[in-house]
Amino acid sequence: MKAFEITLNGKKIIVGAEDGLLTILINTLNANGRKDSFIHSSTVEYDSNTKNTWHESLPINEGDVIKIKVVDAENITPPVKSIPNEKNKRPESKLERYYRLENLLKQEGLI
Repeated sequence: MKAFEITLNGKKIIVGAEDGLLTILINTLNANGRKDSFIHSSTVEYDSNTKNTWHESLPINEGDVIKIKVVDAENITPPVKSIPNEKNKRPESKLERYYRLENLLKQEGLI
């Protein structure tokens, strides 16, 4: 599976999703007197309906070194947090959408 190898200050983890959405966010806030930076990495797995988190708004500081590398991995680092997530469904592909529309048009006698 495609995955990301994230190295933060020398600590390496592999984050991946077998069938789902993988998100890595690096945020910097500089407003209202606050100056903060965070890293967040998580996945939404469509087959198991779970949300897995490795970095949950983990503070990062000036001088921290972050490396992100795209890898093909068989195993990933176990997530720090894993919760059921029934709200997220696999998005419908363009081909699935086409077949659904084709069937609807056939049922209506339009094709």
